[in-house]
Amino acid sequence: MSTTILAAESVVLPDSIKHKSTNGVNEQLWDSHHDKSGCIHSIYHGVGKFLLDEYSTILLVMRLLWTVETFFVTLLAIGSPIFFYYFRSNGDAIVYPLSWTVVSFAVVFPLTMSLNEAFARRERGLEELSRLKSSMLSQYLAHKYWDWTGGDLKKGRDARLRLGHTEDARKLFLQLLQLIRLQLQSPIVSRARHQFTKTGGEKQSNVLSVVRDLQRAVQSHLEMIQLLSEELKFAGMPGNEASRIRNYFASMVHSYEHLIMLKHYRTPLGLRAFARAYIAVTPIVFGPYYAAVAGLCRRGASILQDVYVRTKSFLPNMKDLCISRTTLLMRSIIN
Repeated sequence: MSTTILAAESVVLPDSIKHKSTNGVNEQLWDSHHDKSGCIHSIYHGVGKFLLDEYSTILLVMRLLWTVETFFVTLLAIGSPIFFYYFRSNGDAIVYPLSWTVVSFAVVFPLTMSLNEAFARRERGLEELSRLKSSMLSQYLAHKYWDWTGGDLKKGRDARLRLGHTEDARKLFLQLLQLIRLQLQSPIVSRARHQFTKTGGEKQSNVLSVVRDLQRAVQSHLEMIQLLSEELKFAGMPGNEASRIRNYFASMVHSYEHLIMLKHYRTPLGLRAFARAYIAVTPIVFGPYYAAVAGLCRRGASILQDVYVRTKSFLPNMKDLCISRTTLLMRSIIN
């Protein structure tokens, strides 16, 4: 067995998880983070956690909702009913009832489908990212530790593999991971403004130029990793173990291409444009409907006010009538 494998058997545990007395794994690592106190103490901590969760939720919602699009649509939703409520055409208000079926088909359905697809794309992305990392780690461990002595130390990796092979593999995998991260962090340039405006088109060209450079660098690193695998074969690694490394390599490349596809091919441009346009138009179209609702509410309020005034004026008369009738009744009983 090679000295590299023997060195790997002595694993050094981090101080944060090491047991102080036995130098083993501390099995009570998370006990201090779990609440095991009495009922009152648990209720106190539960209320505190609830308040912190609600506060954090409100901050997150406000951060996500307060955008330029939200502000613009909110102004339309407020201003449209007010305009149609006070605007008169030939002395008549522009009010009419509408059905919410149109909204359910034209707004809710595209948004629901887009949200479902976004969450499905997120899950696929996480799955491919985990497969990419596991394939890279498996290849690196193979380049670092796999041996093929077969009882003869003269045929092992320490005897036939060049000294800097493992370090070259480590640098290549780290650089490859950094390049993929930069490519996945590239700005989104697949929106409508990048297709139909000059400013957006220039930004798209600049970003895609850098992305293509990153992609060429990734391909160059993949070629070098493949050459490192060939170097293992040249040093005597059996074909079955080399085949396993190639399987790891193919899985890594597949996950990389899938992640890039998920990055650049997002929600269909037509569906996104339709949803954004209809969301902006809906407050204007439904302005007369809510103006009619406001008119009904105003008439209802005036009716309730009239009923209240009549009731208020009728109650004193009822009181005097009841008193007079009661007085007459008592007199008739006495006589």
